[in-house]
Amino acid sequence: MLAERFGRLGGPAGPQRERAQAMAQAVSEQLDRLDDDIASVAEKWRLSRIGTVERNILRLGLHELLETDVPPKVVIDEGVRLAQWFAGEKAPAFVNGMLDALARRHGRL
Repeated sequence: MLAERFGRLGGPAGPQRERAQAMAQAVSEQLDRLDDDIASVAEKWRLSRIGTVERNILRLGLHELLETDVPPKVVIDEGVRLAQWFAGEKAPAFVNGMLDALARRHGRL
């Protein structure tokens, strides 16, 4: 399991690891639904054209928007920050726009 490998690499311990494991599990169980939702707001972008890192950031963000009480602006900010750290130069703006559109589509903004 991905979460176990992450833990062996020295990832966070305790509650942070448990939350990361729960999120990874939930996202993996809902991939089709999350991907369909992302694709529905990805104007002029096929899901397969969205980079792997960006796609996974969007999946995590959408899961948080739908399944938690984290404020939408916090979810979007976290997604943008992940994109700044791990994705390409244009990724933060893309992730921002996509998560904003998803939040609006689900009545969170």
